Amino acid sequence: MATTTTAIFDALQELLESEFEEFKWRLSDGVDSDITSIPRGKLQKANRHEVVDIMVQQYGTSNAGTNAVKALRRIKQNERAKKLEKNLLHVYSMDSGGAGAGAAVAGASSAGSDGNTLDLK
Repeated sequence: MATTTTAIFDALQELLESEFEEFKWRLSDGVDSDITSIPRGKLQKANRHEVVDIMVQQYGTSNAGTNAVKALRRIKQNERAKKLEKNLLHVYSMDSGGAGAGAAVAGASSAGSDGNTLDLK
């Protein structure tokens, strides 16, 4: 069964090393103005597994997914962000029996393949 952490990890696995370094920089620089950044020292030598763990510790499970999507968008990895968002929506719908899946990935706006826009703050 897919989980938030495996969905984030899978997305990070698709990044080239330079893209992964930029992702980590974005987490330490601030994903968004209202999100606490992660200290650079925690991320500097962290591998992909460790980054996911650090994100979950810092933001909680569902917010880690939201912030990963935001960080991917900030580093211009929009297709990967869409794919992660879709995977997270699937995970959250499985966890909640389908109710409130859109709200669980609150963080950004995304147009689904059906043309509907999810309001992900």
